[in-house]
Amino acid sequence: MSEFLMVAVPGVLDYLREIVDEMVRLFHISRAEAVARVNDVWGHLSFTESPDLIEHEMPEYWAERIYYADYPPTTVQPAPSLDSGCWTVGGTSS
Repeated sequence: MSEFLMVAVPGVLDYLREIVDEMVRLFHISRAEAVARVNDVWGHLSFTESPDLIEHEMPEYWAERIYYADYPPTTVQPAPSLDSGCWTVGGTSS
């Protein structure tokens, strides 16, 4: 079972993991928080083909758009609440 809430083919799942890795690297948050943030933003979507439109940008691009509430990035988007259902990986926010 995937750590992500959305339906996604293996190629997109790998790409989502790259986004998570970038969020951990760039923002020094836990992997659990990064996955929860991705789930919060995209968990309701379905990615049934690879490459998908999201793969036309670098993972760093999406990491910044998911982490920040605005662009250019100045305000950090709050992490999803612990009872949101988005937290599918053990651990808590940083």
